[in-house]
Amino acid sequence: MAVTLPKILVTFTQLATSFIQRSARGIAVLIVRDDTAGTGKTFFQYGDATQVSDTEFTPANQQYIKDALSFGPLRVSVVKIKTADDLAAAAAIFTQYEKTGWVTFAEGSSDDWSDLTSWIKAQEAAYKSWKAVCFKATAPDSMHIVNLSNEKVTFADTRGEVSGEKYCASLAGLLASCNVEQGATNKLCPNLTRVAVPEDPDTAVGAGKFLLINDDDEVRVGVDVNALTTTNGTTLTDDMKYIETVEAMDMLRDDITATFRDEYLGKYR
Repeated sequence: MAVTLPKILVTFTQLATSFIQRSARGIAVLIVRDDTAGTGKTFFQYGDATQVSDTEFTPANQQYIKDALSFGPLRVSVVKIKTADDLAAAAAIFTQYEKTGWVTFAEGSSDDWSDLTSWIKAQEAAYKSWKAVCFKATAPDSMHIVNLSNEKVTFADTRGEVSGEKYCASLAGLLASCNVEQGATNKLCPNLTRVAVPEDPDTAVGAGKFLLINDDDEVRVGVDVNALTTTNGTTLTDDMKYIETVEAMDMLRDDITATFRDEYLGKYR
């Protein structure tokens, strides 16, 4: 059977009609270190806060999961590892269940952010669409990494002022809930009341640092910039420094790849 143009057009028309809707229902992958015995499971998928077990995780980790869910992503996939485990142990688990998503740690360390940066770059080289939320990672320079850089954030609940990395779970949920039509720029962070902002935020953002800003008595995303800083004018351009641009690029690539694999590969010469 010959490959015909109408078949190609039908396939991509069907995908295009749901493009914006699909882009708005992303996945946050939250890695938690937790030695709670629980059921012995290591992977969980939650669609809303009522599903989160109160016997599987510590109260702090339960809160991080609920933080991510509060922004309305499609789901939050939780990877439960031992306190001595690292990203490699977590990735071996969540890649069995998810094909893409916003990956981050609850209360990650500098080593965790370095490991996550390296892992994301390896996924980029393999043309995978994984993305990560890191906290003050060292020179990540990647369009698939968001490098949160607020030193301190103040939660609206009893947690009060804490170090900025404790907002990574929330930010992963926030970014997973955005779409290619409405990005994260100026997005409200209702679970915060105040953040510490550097003296020169424009310079920070220009260096690929993701900042939350104070807007009267609210906290919002400044601009939805990723960590890409090095461009070449062709395969890496200035517009790729924005999260929504990369989200659209990744969805298009994934749609084309899936269509070729499902509709043509192995069926036609």
